[in-house]
Amino acid sequence: MELTTQPTGDQMDNELVEKQNRALNVLVEAARLAQTRGAFTLEQAALIAEAIGVFRPAQPEAPPAEAPPPAEPAVF
Repeated sequence: MELTTQPTGDQMDNELVEKQNRALNVLVEAARLAQTRGAFTLEQAALIAEAIGVFRPAQPEAPPAEAPPPAEPAVF
């Protein structure tokens, strides 16, 4: 007798989330490709970029770069 394991509810939920993430990524890439081909007006592109930003994970802000020390005056 061969035993097969049934996926648990959590596993099925994870598979659904992965499929949804994959589908969303395909749609985002399609929008980017269409934009590179000039399919959208500037206003439409801005709206699409804003909508895509809703689904992107927040990017941590980089710490501000330190200013370089002032240059030594040239001596002739």
